Amino acid sequence: DGNQEKAKRSVTLPAAGFVLLMILMYCTVHFHHNPLGTFTTFSAWYYLQNDEAAWYYEECMQRMQVLESSRGQDVVLTAHAHQPWLFFIEDISEDPGYWLNAAMSSYYGVATVRLESSEE
Repeated sequence: DGNQEKAKRSVTLPAAGFVLLMILMYCTVHFHHNPLGTFTTFSAWYYLQNDEAAWYYEECMQRMQVLESSRGQDVVLTAHAHQPWLFFIEDISEDPGYWLNAAMSSYYGVATVRLESSEE
């Protein structure tokens, strides 16, 4: 009886571990809605190949240069023209009091930061 019980556990434990591993892998790959309808790895490759990731990076670096050279000033930034879903989650807003704007202005030491409004 003891040996049969032990044999059942020794088979069940690896099987349960395998199922748990498959569930974890599935959740890791599908953690976010993907407009391309593909795996996250392919999406990263896609955005790197079509240069959208590079354009987004360039826009971020331009923003950083403006922010770092504007300490103590009010800063108005343009919206990101390229927003690859894999890298871009949310932008600051036209409201300098919005929490992301306040966090960015505090981090870079600028008075305020906001997006350029469509009317400007």
